Amino acid sequence: MARCFLNNLNRASQPGGTDSPKGYFITRDIPIQNIYRNDMNDYSLEDIRQLADSIAVQGLLSSLAVVHDPEPSGKEYRLISGERRWLALQLLVSEGNEAFSKATCQVLQKGSKNQECVALILANTQRNKTPADRVFEYETLKRTLEQMRASGETLMGADLSKGRIRDHIGRLLGECDGTLAALEKISNGLTPEMREKLDAGEMNFTAAKQAAALPEEVQKAILLNAEKTGEAITPKALKAVQKKEREPVQELQQENVEQSTVSHYDTETKKQACKTTEEPTNKNLFAFGAIERSVKKCKELGEISSEEYAAAQDMLDLIREML
Repeated sequence: MARCFLNNLNRASQPGGTDSPKGYFITRDIPIQNIYRNDMNDYSLEDIRQLADSIAVQGLLSSLAVVHDPEPSGKEYRLISGERRWLALQLLVSEGNEAFSKATCQVLQKGSKNQECVALILANTQRNKTPADRVFEYETLKRTLEQMRASGETLMGADLSKGRIRDHIGRLLGECDGTLAALEKISNGLTPEMREKLDAGEMNFTAAKQAAALPEEVQKAILLNAEKTGEAITPKALKAVQKKEREPVQELQQENVEQSTVSHYDTETKKQACKTTEEPTNKNLFAFGAIERSVKKCKELGEISSEEYAAAQDMLDLIREML
């Protein structure tokens, strides 16, 4: 899907170009100093030195993707795909390796801002992504597709007014609905301070998903604990803080039970109180067992990934402790 979308933009920029799929595209060798970065690109930029060393040995193995859109500074081409490679080439040139002063580029048609944003996301589908990158992709595609739907734009001929936006995102990114739901939860549920930790690479995807399901005050307690202890925010650390946060509530509940027991001397009244307490407990246990079996069945049918299954088990463990 991603390559097909980019190829169509490339063919549309050629004289007599058509939208029929082909196994080739037109490239151009462009001086890297004539290229400028794309402000819509918020992907993490890591290991530039390592990438530069690899390019110095093997050469540039993948072309960059650009659009021709001159800016006031005089640079003519805006990056769509390959910012890490572009930065690595600049690093090599700065060290005197003039052989890397030009790069082979796929020149795409300059479309609308929304089309370019989608092209940027799809051009990065094969890169290694941090959890923050994945959330950035989801949020950006959701916002962009909603704008395209509102303006009546289509995507590869697809009518965005039909179906859920999440379904279109899943088709573009190749993600299952469960993963997209988790990304939505992280996007909406993390506090700004917790989101900073995610963006800084201090939380993995599972920890972010679990934290996003917690109340704001519990997330604050987790951050405070991490600052005091210096511990990373992991699923295990989340469990420990949640347990600590529940202890005062549990003690208060126990105190209330004891006081209630002392004040009710009538045997029949105490029996009724016990019955009332046991019934919801039994119902909760029954419901918990059904959920646990459902999660296991989804894993057996391949409807959820191993990562999602592990995260679900962590949440079930938390619920089991509360019961």
